[in-house]
Amino acid sequence: MTNLPVIIYTQPTCQACQRLKSYLKQKAVEYEERDVTENDQAFSELQQLGFTTTPVILVGDEVVVGFDQAKLERLHFP
Repeated sequence: MTNLPVIIYTQPTCQACQRLKSYLKQKAVEYEERDVTENDQAFSELQQLGFTTTPVILVGDEVVVGFDQAKLERLHFP
């Protein structure tokens, strides 16, 4: 389990975002959710990271694009 801050960029209609949030809850991972449709600053942050799609997960300084469960488990949330 990681002690790094976890930030997720999401949209309400994004199915992968819903699966990601469910996964993080199952793993008891605390995270900050930033809805890019409700928050212009969050969308700007997402663009600065080089993306316009969701979900994008920041674990510390590491960026994971999409809900890649295998990568998340391998790197941070076994």
